[in-house]
Amino acid sequence: MTEEEVLQGMIYPPISKIRDITKEVAAAVVKEAVEEDLAEGYRDVDARELKKLSENKEELLNYVQINMWVPEYPTLVFKKD
Repeated sequence: MTEEEVLQGMIYPPISKIRDITKEVAAAVVKEAVEEDLAEGYRDVDARELKKLSENKEELLNYVQINMWVPEYPTLVFKKD
């Protein structure tokens, strides 16, 4: 959160920033898992590749963003044209 948001009395960040914040948290978790030798990899990326990714913050953030779940729901109500 920005200093301005804290000064405004906000406790939680705006929902519009939730995916960016989630990306930062996930990248920090991956980096810590690599540092503690707990990372096993994900999909086509093994632990060695994760270690290499965790050395560059921008690459790690990009990797996390690419692998984030995106909530896309089909329309459930029939629209008559």
